[in-house]
Amino acid sequence: MKDNRTRVGELTFYSGLDDLTAMPEQDRIAWFQKRIDKTVIRPLRAVRRIGASDTDIWDLNLGVVTIICSAIQALGSFYMPQSKDRVAFVAFVADFMNPVFREVAAERNRNYAAILYDQFRSGLAHGFSIVGHEVATRPAEYVVDDRGYVSIDLWTLFEDLESAGARFFEALGSNAEVRARFLERFDDVFVRPYSKRGLTSHAADGVAST
Repeated sequence: MKDNRTRVGELTFYSGLDDLTAMPEQDRIAWFQKRIDKTVIRPLRAVRRIGASDTDIWDLNLGVVTIICSAIQALGSFYMPQSKDRVAFVAFVADFMNPVFREVAAERNRNYAAILYDQFRSGLAHGFSIVGHEVATRPAEYVVDDRGYVSIDLWTLFEDLESAGARFFEALGSNAEVRARFLERFDDVFVRPYSKRGLTSHAADGVAST
């Protein structure tokens, strides 16, 4: 993706446009953190801000949840890269997000982290529907469970993602095993695919995947 807001020589935080091959480990972590901020956090903050005065944006709620769940899935893959998608997603939520997600839902044998994956993430990814549950805009209550019918507040979920991301990056600085898994996944996603194609910083045609 070409970004005309970026001057030549500056990092774009887009894969394929920045040469990450010789970047030190700590700088790779910082690059990824800034990428998350640029491609997920700041745009969703803007959506939230616009929605305060433009009610048409409210119809984007399912899209916002889809982006949040995709971000959790991606972060989970950097946290537990050798695990299946569901395992990595649930582990990231349980370890870094609000402790409420570790609790077992009423009349269910799964915790809320598993429901967030099964009904919210997978329901939206495969049917664009939150199967049997709902997202709401009710900031006073985050997760409401009415006899197994789970309602999650949209923007509290977003804030939780933002806080979880910060905790994950703190873990990268303090936990050598988590850091090693992250760096291996980083190379698989952001370095090896582009080094094979000979791409370097600001590739000749200025176009690459985001």
